[in-house]
Amino acid sequence: MPPAAVSSHGVRRLHPMLGKRVAAKRIERQLRSVVVDLKAARDRVAIAKEQYEAFRDDDEEARMRSLGSDAVEDRHVAEQAKRHAEVMRQELERAEGHVAALERSRDELLSRYEPSS
Repeated sequence: MPPAAVSSHGVRRLHPMLGKRVAAKRIERQLRSVVVDLKAARDRVAIAKEQYEAFRDDDEEARMRSLGSDAVEDRHVAEQAKRHAEVMRQELERAEGHVAALERSRDELLSRYEPSS
């Protein structure tokens, strides 16, 4: 069969090997894109971890300060620090979830990938 032929129904069919090459190239493009996104997502996780650790340390310090103080302001600062740490923890979880989703996408693409000769 030539590289492309028209069936009796007028539908264009590709030679089986040509179809496999096209599919492999498409998967390669998708893999490259996922790998770039995965690197960026892992970078975001690293930054979010650093920020979470800093906020968590601030929270601990403010909490300890408020325990030894009767000042309302110290309790307010401690509550605010706790909220910031919690928001950053949630952001870190979202970033880690995004990395996990990209890794699943990459693994699924790799399972379908058949390199063209």
